[in-house]
Amino acid sequence: MLVLSGCGGDDGMAGVGGAAEISGYPLAGGKAAWEVPWAGEICRSSPTPTKDGKVAVVFQNDKKDPSVCTEVGVVDIEQGKLLWRKQGVDASGTSAMFDEVTIGGGTVAAAGTGASAGWKLDGTPLWKPSDEPCDTVGHAGDETRLVAVRDCGDTDSPRPKVETVGPGTRAVKSTFALPQGTAYVHVVSVDPLVLAAEHGEHSETGARFESDRRLLAAGGRRYPGAGHVTEPSTVDKTP
Repeated sequence: MLVLSGCGGDDGMAGVGGAAEISGYPLAGGKAAWEVPWAGEICRSSPTPTKDGKVAVVFQNDKKDPSVCTEVGVVDIEQGKLLWRKQGVDASGTSAMFDEVTIGGGTVAAAGTGASAGWKLDGTPLWKPSDEPCDTVGHAGDETRLVAVRDCGDTDSPRPKVETVGPGTRAVKSTFALPQGTAYVHVVSVDPLVLAAEHGEHSETGARFESDRRLLAAGGRRYPGAGHVTEPSTVDKTP
């Protein structure tokens, strides 16, 4: 079961994804108000819905290969509708596999191992999977912002960087390159930009990157090459 989050206060809805359907439950409690039959198991959903109740979902292909997460769609959890479903197809015609999805600035952005694709909220394609100098391994976003996590290294020596990009164009607005060897970078918050990552022997470290590129790390720890460090802010590291 996967909870697709909810919106709208006590009058809003929460979507709950099962193996064969998504059901909508009133946040105030009670029985399911709607049910959408589902073609494949849900792999991942965007962390929070948009203000008007849209949630992006990655799910399994129900026809060609039911074991892979190649389908991306948007669900309106207020109306109980699957608005659209798409695949990210590269130039060779291969459908990319995705393991995360988010909505940022009106853009649905999905990423997987070495693949990224984006659509407008209405399903219009924005970019397709393609060869890039750095793999896009994740995204985060809110109503106005989109953040991309990219890795320019390899499995043994990751070189991640976090970029704030234009939601529709992916034009880079700002970049923070993390120290080489930092792994499992996760965007905890977009504004302010808060990251969680592992670096060397130190794991589950909360780090906050501010506009002047200061790094505030858990315990005041200084990452090599990370620049100025001040006392850390409180970062919730609950999984």
